Amino acid sequence: TGTPLQNNLHELWAILNFLHPAIFPPSTAKSFDKAFNLGASAAQVDNVQLTAASALLRPLMLRRTKSEVEKGMPPKLETSISCPLSEMQLFWYKRLLLRESALLKQLEEEHSDQAATGTDWKKLSSLLMQLRKCCNHPFLFPGVEPSAEEAYEEQLVDGSGKFQVLTRLLAKLFAKDHRVVLFSQFTSTLDLLEDLLSLKGYK
Repeated sequence: TGTPLQNNLHELWAILNFLHPAIFPPSTAKSFDKAFNLGASAAQVDNVQLTAASALLRPLMLRRTKSEVEKGMPPKLETSISCPLSEMQLFWYKRLLLRESALLKQLEEEHSDQAATGTDWKKLSSLLMQLRKCCNHPFLFPGVEPSAEEAYEEQLVDGSGKFQVLTRLLAKLFAKDHRVVLFSQFTSTLDLLEDLLSLKGYK
């Protein structure tokens, strides 16, 4: 896991119990807590305890840090590509802004006079999230997907500027036998990407 111990050192015992239940059975939990002086302030761990925990883990776990892994990695090259919105995206983007035009006008007026309320900013945050989804693909909104399969396949690509660019990029990359990993902050976008890859025959 890339996640460190999040709460307290008792979690370390839970991990050790999972890895070596014969060495760290449930009966050792209390003695483990006592050894590390874990009481009411268990969430506050000092450096002495951390050093002891590290020594305990050393023969049991292999920890690879980012600095160690990067030594065997090629240099990272970042390329940002601007993807224009499709006609469908423009329609939904404008529709979202028009629907919340009163909120935006109110926030603009309050910005010049006084701080906006928490409710206003919550609504604005929700609007920004919807706009982000629109920039990925309008199919992320309920009821936008066409029912006909042919129309779905066509609009899956043409309905999003990002999907149009990605389709062209994938064709070039796979032609040169590159490997590709796709990331998204929305699992629903990954579902659409899965449909796209299946449609184009990529595995």
